[in-house]
Amino acid sequence: MSARSNRETRSPAKGREGAGAVVDAIRPSRVLAPFALVFACLLLAACARTGDFGRPVPNIVNDTVLPFAGGVVATARGEAVSHFMLTDDERELRDRAWRFLMPAHERAYFQRMVAKLSRTRVLPRMAWRGDQEAYLRPLLWSRGVSPAPLFRRIGEDASADRILIASFVALARSVVESDDARLVLMVRVQELPEGDAQAAAARIAENRCLVAWVRAEAESRASLYRHALERLVVEAPQIEGASAEREVIALEAALGMFEYVGIEPLREGRCEHDAAGVAGAPSDSLVLSDFIKR
Repeated sequence: MSARSNRETRSPAKGREGAGAVVDAIRPSRVLAPFALVFACLLLAACARTGDFGRPVPNIVNDTVLPFAGGVVATARGEAVSHFMLTDDERELRDRAWRFLMPAHERAYFQRMVAKLSRTRVLPRMAWRGDQEAYLRPLLWSRGVSPAPLFRRIGEDASADRILIASFVALARSVVESDDARLVLMVRVQELPEGDAQAAAARIAENRCLVAWVRAEAESRASLYRHALERLVVEAPQIEGASAEREVIALEAALGMFEYVGIEPLREGRCEHDAAGVAGAPSDSLVLSDFIKR
């Protein structure tokens, strides 16, 4: 056999080896793609403008880019993501959740950016947690010659949370009741496409996980207020501290209203309802009965 034919015989193997090298070179990029998406969203969130009460200004970044990216990344994490349109109550529930999903103090700038990405699901739920000084630290940055404004701020924040909890719980109960009715209808519908069944189950999971998340954040905020109050009283005991403590106690009592919704608070950012609402889960009565039991 000639040298030329030997080269021709070996060339396909070399071609396969070359293709394998290309595949190996591409594969890491697929692994890193979600991280690149998250990094890009971090930059967008940092540049996104905020409007009244710290809520995002309506624009393509806040309304389209971040929610779309969040859906992609949340799906990759195995969380429930639904393409169904939101009901009026579901949309309002998400609007009312805003305060509790954001840091308790507006000067917690980095935590606020992380919270925005968590809210749009680019980052996992409760991505920033465990910082007991998260409220006290920016509170002390604004201190002046008198501690009275700091005590008043604690009392005002606790009071605002308490008032909003009542309206959020009432709306959450309405959404949960609508989801229960949706489950009954899903069982009775004679011909329900699998995609619609999965989207409905995912929306129910999204709603319940949101309520569980807000409950966990409300409890965390009450704990942060209590911690800040106790530290401030030790540093500068003053009569205004008594008024602030009454508001914190009232908030702690108001947390009991979440019991009427029947959904436990989120723990460590993990939601048990995701498992029953993820795309690809079986859409038979086992999934529906699993929701009904919860």
